[in-house]
Amino acid sequence: MVLQYDESVRNLLYRRSCQYTQGERSGGHVEEAADLVERVKNFAKRYPGSRTAHACRAEGGCTPDAIAEAIRSTCRQARRDLFEDSLREWSSESRAWFIQQMEEAKKQNVETYIGTEGTEGTSFISMTLLGISSMYVRQEDKLKSKLMELGLMVDSVDGVDKAIMWKAPYRPEIARADDISVTVSFLRNEAAMELWEGRREYCIDGRSFRATEVSIAHDRSFKLRAKRGPWGKGGSLAELSQLLALGGMSTADIAQIYRFQLLSQSLAAAEVQPLAGMLVQGPGQRGRKGPSPKTYVAVGASTGTLQQKELEWVLSSPSTASCEQTLASFRESEAMEGVHLTLISDDAKLRETFAVELTADTFVPRGKIAKQRRALRERDHAGRSSFRVQIKSRSSMSTGRFSRKEMEALCGGGNTSITRVKRAMLELARRIGVTLVSVEVEEDRDTLSWDGSLIALSLATKAEARRLMEDMPFYLEGILEVKLEAGVPVQ
Repeated sequence: MVLQYDESVRNLLYRRSCQYTQGERSGGHVEEAADLVERVKNFAKRYPGSRTAHACRAEGGCTPDAIAEAIRSTCRQARRDLFEDSLREWSSESRAWFIQQMEEAKKQNVETYIGTEGTEGTSFISMTLLGISSMYVRQEDKLKSKLMELGLMVDSVDGVDKAIMWKAPYRPEIARADDISVTVSFLRNEAAMELWEGRREYCIDGRSFRATEVSIAHDRSFKLRAKRGPWGKGGSLAELSQLLALGGMSTADIAQIYRFQLLSQSLAAAEVQPLAGMLVQGPGQRGRKGPSPKTYVAVGASTGTLQQKELEWVLSSPSTASCEQTLASFRESEAMEGVHLTLISDDAKLRETFAVELTADTFVPRGKIAKQRRALRERDHAGRSSFRVQIKSRSSMSTGRFSRKEMEALCGGGNTSITRVKRAMLELARRIGVTLVSVEVEEDRDTLSWDGSLIALSLATKAEARRLMEDMPFYLEGILEVKLEAGVPVQ
C-alpha cells in the first residue's frame, strides 16, 4: 500500500514538523533553564564556527536564552506517549497499517536462542541497547548488576558473563562519547519483552535507554545525512545532536526525537539510530609525517561535533516493502521543501537557523571497515584430561579468521558475543549427542565479542571427539561449511 495523508499536508511537512510550542510538550528529563543557558554559551565559545555561535553573534539573531528554551522544548518530545501524536497527519488507514507493521516487525525481527541446561531449555533474547553510558566499558559487572536491578537477567555460561558485547571499540583518546551502543543477551522474561517492545521506559543512572535490533537490516533501512550548508561541509546534524545532549538527552532520547519528527513528515520510521562506529582521525604521533591513520571507534550521537564530521544515522522500516515506500516518500518530499530535523520553537527564525535538511542513501555492500585487533585472553581449560577439536571455515583456513557472514551463520544472527558462541556450540553438541567439557574462543578486548579467529571444543573422551568431527558438518550443512581438526589431549 502507499502512505496516504491529506493533500494540504504535502507542502506543510517541514513547517508542521517544527510548529510545536513549548506548552504542547511536557515531561521527560530536561536540564534546568539557567544551567542550560550557560551550557549553550560555553558551546558557542568552544565552537566559534558553529550555527549556535553564528546565531548568537548575528545582529537580530538568537539569544542563548531562546536557544536554551528551544532545546528544552525539543527534549520534551522524547516521551514515548507522543508516538501516536506524531502520526496525527496520517490518514486513518495508513496509521492502522503502520502500527500493525510495527507490531509484526517486533515479532519477526527478534533474535532469540535456546540455552539448554540439563534437559530443560531456557529462551534468551538478544538486542542492542542505545543510551548505555560509556563509563561501563571495562566495568561490565557493574552494568550487569544495574540491569539485574531492573529485572533484566543477563545470560551466562558456566558462571562466566560474556553476554555483553560493545558494538565498536571505545577509544576516548580519539573520540569521547557519553554513551555508546552495546548488544546484550537477556533471559526472555516479562521485563526483557517490555524493553524489546518499548512498552516500558528503562533508565540507568537517571538516563533512559531503549532496545533496537542486534544488526541493522540493510534491505529495509537507509542512511540519513545532512546536506551541505553555509557553515561548511559537515557538522550541522552533529551540532543539533550535541545541543540536545546539552539538554540531558541520551542517544536513545535523541533517536526518539528524530524519529518522531520524521514520522510527523509522513515517513514510516520504525527505528532511527546512529551507526555504532565510524572512522575517525587518530591523534598525531611524534616524528610521523603526514596525517595519522583513521581508526574505527565507537561513537555517540554527538561525537561528530569534535571534528565537524557527520555521523551516519539510519532509518529502518518494518519491512522491505515499507522501506521502498518510505524512500519514495522521502524522495518526493526532497523534491519539494525537503525533509528536516530541527529545534522546536515558536520563533520561525530560530527553527530555520537550526533546521538540518537531510538526504537519503541506500546501503552499499562493502568489506570490513578495518580488521579487528588480535587479542589473546587467558584460556579456561578443564582441570581433567580432554580431547580438543578446532573448528575452521573456508575463510579461516585462508585468512585465520571467520568472515562476518560465517560468524553470524554459526551464531544464528548478528549477536556474536562470547556467550552466544558458547550457547550455539553447546546446543549443537546436545543435538549431536556429545557433552562438551569447554568451549574456547578468542575475545576482542575492545568489544568483548568473538574476534572471529579461534574456536575450539574440548570433549572428555576420544570417542566423543571423533563423533563430533564426523557429525558436525552434517548438522551445519546448508548453514556453514566447516572443517574440524583434532588437537592433542589437554591435561
